[in-house]
Amino acid sequence: MQTVELGWIRWDSEALFKGASASTDDRIGLIEGFATTEHLDLDGEVVEQAGLDWSGCRHLTLEHPKTHLNVIGEVIGTEPRTTADGLAGTYLKGGLYRKLAAGQKVFDHALGIAKSGGTSPFGFSVEGPPDGLVRRGNRIVKARVTSVAVTMGPRNQQAMWSPMIKGLMRGLDVAGQLTEQLGLTVTDIQIAALVKAHPTHSLTRSEWIAALRSKA
Repeated sequence: MQTVELGWIRWDSEALFKGASASTDDRIGLIEGFATTEHLDLDGEVVEQAGLDWSGCRHLTLEHPKTHLNVIGEVIGTEPRTTADGLAGTYLKGGLYRKLAAGQKVFDHALGIAKSGGTSPFGFSVEGPPDGLVRRGNRIVKARVTSVAVTMGPRNQQAMWSPMIKGLMRGLDVAGQLTEQLGLTVTDIQIAALVKAHPTHSLTRSEWIAALRSKA
C-alpha cells in the first residue's frame, strides 16, 4: 500500500472543521499512528523494524498485560513507513470497539482532544513473547509482535496515535480529487492551525511536524 502525500497549502482552520466527523460508526472508532520506530526509546533500546513479525498480531489492548478481558480493539493493518526525521517505522491502522466501555472512553477522549486542537497523549506499545526475541547489544533485531497496547506512557515517544478524521476537505476549493476516501489525522489539523497562526512561515510538512513535536 502506497502512502498518499497531501499537497500542503494554506488552509482555513475553521473551514477544516466544517462538516468534519470521526472516521467511524457506532461500533468502531478508527485510529492510526506509528506503532514502533527505530528511535531510541526510554529504556535505551532500538527496535529494528525489518526483524519484526506481524503475522500473528490481531488485537489492541488497554495498557498491559494482554488478556481477553483487556482487548479493546483490533489491528486493521500495518505497513512500513519512514518517519519525518528519516528513520524506519511501522504505521498501524486499528479500530477501537465502541460497544465496550473502555474502548468508547478512550476513543471519545482522543477525539475530544483532536477537536480541541490538542496533542494526543495516547501511544502504542508493541507486545510479544520472549521466545524468538533476539537482541544485539541495545538493539532488538528480531521479535514476534502478538498484540499492540494502547497506552498513556509509550516507551517510544514517537509511537503516538490519533483518531482518523474524515470530511475535512468538504467544501474546500483544494485538490478536488481528495475525497472522503482519505482519512486525515490530528497532525493534519494541527499543521493547518499552525499555518494560519504563522502565515509568513514557509515550511515543509516535515518541518511543521517537527514544530508540533517541540510544542508537545
